[in-house]
Amino acid sequence: MNPWQQVAQQWRDNPRLRIGGWLILCIVAWYTVSLIEEQRQQLIAQQQASSKRLHKLQNISTQDYWPARARETAAALATLEGQVRRVDSPGLAEADLQGRLARGIKQAGLTKIRTKVAKALPVPDRPGLWRVSARLEGGFVLNPVVQLLAGIESHQNLQWVTAFSVTDTQRPQFALDCDAYYLLPDDVR
Repeated sequence: MNPWQQVAQQWRDNPRLRIGGWLILCIVAWYTVSLIEEQRQQLIAQQQASSKRLHKLQNISTQDYWPARARETAAALATLEGQVRRVDSPGLAEADLQGRLARGIKQAGLTKIRTKVAKALPVPDRPGLWRVSARLEGGFVLNPVVQLLAGIESHQNLQWVTAFSVTDTQRPQFALDCDAYYLLPDDVR
């Protein structure tokens, strides 16, 4: 008797084997149906998300104010770039900021202010645009320091205060960080 005939004979003679076999077949069938249903639910969710994105894109594409927004943005960028001072080298940018800060300190009537201007660094993803940072530290006198802050913030060239702190020791001290931006020729590295 070959092995397949033995299996067939045991299948006919053993009811527990038949019940177990049918039970295994039912479990495999249930698991397969569960996997198929799970896959179907994922496909439905993907379809709904794609449909929602398509609907949003269709709504956006019918809006007619995008060209106007692009023009406004281009005009704002041109205005902003018009506020950026043009210099020929990073050293001139550093010297310009140092000079402007020295004039502001003098106009505010402040004395004994330490000024440290950092090296000019290129702004990532903006060719030709460089940032120069500076730190001013000294004794805090309210009105002159407020005048210095206002002078930095209201300057026509693109510069602003990035940090300001006052420490209260025996004599109050202030620390001010500011950034200024400059346009340099593209061939400057």
